[in-house]
Amino acid sequence: MLRLIESLELLSNQKSFVLGIANARQKLWLLLHLKSLRIKTYKLHYRLNYGIRQRAKTVYPIRQMKKKFSTTDQFLDYLENKSYEVLYLEILFENGWSFKERSNHLFRIHTNSIKERNDLINKFMNIAGHELVPFKDLSLNITYFLSSSGEFYDLSLGENPDEFWSKGKRDNWVKNYNNKMNPESVETAKHFETLKFIYPFKEFKLNIEEINDPPF
Repeated sequence: MLRLIESLELLSNQKSFVLGIANARQKLWLLLHLKSLRIKTYKLHYRLNYGIRQRAKTVYPIRQMKKKFSTTDQFLDYLENKSYEVLYLEILFENGWSFKERSNHLFRIHTNSIKERNDLINKFMNIAGHELVPFKDLSLNITYFLSSSGEFYDLSLGENPDEFWSKGKRDNWVKNYNNKMNPESVETAKHFETLKFIYPFKEFKLNIEEINDPPF
């Protein structure tokens, strides 16, 4: 059974979060709850898609929208009447918030404070029919999945790196991840020694006179 919100991840700057949403591009109507915010800039990549009326082999080129919008409700009004397939969407608001839709499965949202983050998450959870989020029980950079009863659970997948990590922390995460995913390679490298090739005949010199019974 598909739920409106399938997962939640709090990012390490403590002002941003990621919502897991199945068929996220069909849930862009959630942006109506941000219609009080003014759009500063946005980026939308799309292509025409006429659904069942389109020939199977017809693929239209990807384009970037240039039309201007002030609010998300104006933006959604325009999309409603178009046969557009949204491929990428990013919005920067004048108050400093930002929204990004990724891979048709994730809403990535940045706010300006922990309180704004928590209030917005609880707003979306309320829309999905859930109670207040127990933020004190959730760790940063962990994807928590959400049950129909509103319970958060961790599948022990470990931390997810984000853009707010330092280079050193990210590099260490990559190293640990590679060690975990390829333990055989790590163990082999640990015991590996450079091969030394021995040429047994390098110093061998044949003196024909010392052979008592040569074969020729």
